[in-house]
Amino acid sequence: MKLQKITWILLAIAVLLGGGLAIYELRQNPQQEAINKKEQKRLFSFAANDIQGISVEKSGQILKFYRGSDAQQTWKMEQPESSEPVEASEAALSFFVNLLIDSQSDRAFTTEAGQLKEYGLEQGFAVITIQLKNGKTHRLLLGNPDFKGDFLYSLVDPAQPPSSTLTITLVSRSFQDLINRDVNEWKKADNNPKPIPEPE
Repeated sequence: MKLQKITWILLAIAVLLGGGLAIYELRQNPQQEAINKKEQKRLFSFAANDIQGISVEKSGQILKFYRGSDAQQTWKMEQPESSEPVEASEAALSFFVNLLIDSQSDRAFTTEAGQLKEYGLEQGFAVITIQLKNGKTHRLLLGNPDFKGDFLYSLVDPAQPPSSTLTITLVSRSFQDLINRDVNEWKKADNNPKPIPEPE
């Protein structure tokens, strides 16, 4: 009988603790979400229409895009093309531009310039340069993935020459996926004719 009484007491304590924890979590989550929303900061403050050109440098290869002067301002790809620029894939460039202007981060920290190698930011695996119509230039230096692999370490508009203390921002892994595309995926489909299969 004694054992049953102790069991009931322990069960009541467990229910009370569980209920208290549930109430605490319900109160904390909206507060935490509000804090997270408040701290979200856009990487860049320009709009999509402000961009005149974008270049990506990765492993010695340079991809260079610019808006044409035609009425539609279609995107052209001038590098790595060796002759004349070709029309770029509007879908690929729209996604890229949206990623640049919509990206936000609430994860940033400062570090000494000597520590950049640990984050893959001494040289970076890729550098994105954005040329605006007003003549201003912005840069995004991308480094290694974080320990979970969800984000990339980056430097947004790093100072030239680098200062002794730098702010590292974690950005979406989508940047890496986008930059790792094959060169042909950046070209308009018409510029990429598929080989005609030989008749059997």
